[in-house]
Amino acid sequence: MADVLDTLLFDDEPSAEERAALEERLEETPALAKTWTHWTRARAHLRERLEERLSDRRLLVLYVLDEEGDAGALTDSEQAALDAARDDLVCAIDERPALQKVVERIREERADFDTAWAEHGLERETAADVPSGDIDNRSTSGQTEREARAPRSREASGAARWSRRFALVSLVVGMAVGAFWLWPQSDSTTVTVAEGDTRVVDLGGGTTARLVGDATLTYDSQSNDQSQRVTLSDGRAFFDVTPRAQGASFVVETPTATAAVLGTQFGVTARTDTTQVVLASGEVRVEAVEVDDAPPVVLKPGQTSWVAKGGAPMSPTPTDLTTALDWTGLFIFRSVPMADIADRLGRHYNVEVTVADALADEPVTGTFERSQPVQEVLGALGTTLGGDVQRRGDAYYIVPGP
Repeated sequence: MADVLDTLLFDDEPSAEERAALEERLEETPALAKTWTHWTRARAHLRERLEERLSDRRLLVLYVLDEEGDAGALTDSEQAALDAARDDLVCAIDERPALQKVVERIREERADFDTAWAEHGLERETAADVPSGDIDNRSTSGQTEREARAPRSREASGAARWSRRFALVSLVVGMAVGAFWLWPQSDSTTVTVAEGDTRVVDLGGGTTARLVGDATLTYDSQSNDQSQRVTLSDGRAFFDVTPRAQGASFVVETPTATAAVLGTQFGVTARTDTTQVVLASGEVRVEAVEVDDAPPVVLKPGQTSWVAKGGAPMSPTPTDLTTALDWTGLFIFRSVPMADIADRLGRHYNVEVTVADALADEPVTGTFERSQPVQEVLGALGTTLGGDVQRRGDAYYIVPGP
């Protein structure tokens, strides 16, 4: 098992034999397969967040070099880029413990590098870097040979300087990127809902996710950006996304698909090998995760699409929202004739609901909790239609208003 786990966690390109062994083990152990799916999604999520938060990783290295007195190793353009980004960079480091630890790791590696550099006789200062007066004052025994040498040219000094700079920056960039993966992101929140339970999660900015168990959702609990990405690794969730600014999006990732929106209501059912997306309002773009050249599909309200593992998204097909999203615990009506709504409500609450002919064909849009009392739902519908709700015994009548 240890060898299998090592391959899963650390080998991005396993051999054909290793891949076959992995597939066999995953088929034999469903729990391991589920955990592996979560791990791969988490790695991808962290990698994308790194690119979003710190698109130019060299800035961290330049920041440490400047803070540690190595500003001379920076080019003019690098110094200008660092100065322009310094305030944002300092705020990011202060707010994110993961970046603080990266900076600490860079400082440690820089100190180790300086030690190794000195041990090999590559001093920080060269003859051309030291004032001539200081060189003359070193005329003690043991240094006459060095004094007799012709001073190094500025070109030679520059070559040594840039050689050291290139080696140092190359090493530290690698350490910075590696260190980022060693410490988890402290602002990532995972919510797990047990089977049979329902929980509404506030994702910030008015956007919510209604999780229906069993389900697992991971999101950035400190995100202040207009764009947001969440991961539904398993289960069902109904997302109510507030409108986003142009160019910003809300993306739901599952093991087999992504669904990107600007502002909408939609339901997602995620399993290890399939994803279903049902759109209630707005517009959703559905893409496959594992097939790079598979064309995406765009859903309109009242449509659904499936994405199977290793396949492309299925063409949108019409669906009855109330039936397809029954698992949400909501009544979801989008331009549904009032007579049809009355029939559904009557069957759900086991009461008689009658609609006057003048209102029967009126289209109604609305979302209601199925646990709400029938009087509240009918009252809201009556107000929407400009009608009046009358009760006679266990029967309800919706008639035109006065």
